[in-house]
Amino acid sequence: VTEQMNHLAEGDLTRDHINLKTNDETGQLAKAMNHMQDRLKNIITKVSFASDQLSSQSEELTQSASEVKAGANQVATTMSELASGSETQATQTSELSANMQRFAEGVDQASENGAHIESASSNVLKLTDEGTALMDASKTQMV
Repeated sequence: VTEQMNHLAEGDLTRDHINLKTNDETGQLAKAMNHMQDRLKNIITKVSFASDQLSSQSEELTQSASEVKAGANQVATTMSELASGSETQATQTSELSANMQRFAEGVDQASENGAHIESASSNVLKLTDEGTALMDASKTQMV
């Protein structure tokens, strides 16, 4: 029993159960240790599953952040083309230029936030909230 406990303490959950057919303290200890080993395996399996789920959701969130970033870059490109086309309108050039600059800064901020979301994927719930906030901010900036 002591040897089995030492293996469990070292993280080795692969050993076979101890089969004692006594109901004395040693038998009860062996049963409790076998139960603990089963529970630890179960916990590790659940943690592994949760980790896989976290990784999957993190990849999805990263993909969404990349799509938002690509959309922001497309908007920035379109706005840049509009700015170059509107240079011929002399009375509105400075006002349009200032608006385009603010919009470009907003797009850059959204891109930076998207990169931050990618790097902070270890906390999916927080990351999801930030991603939603970034999308809302991008919608507000586009309107």
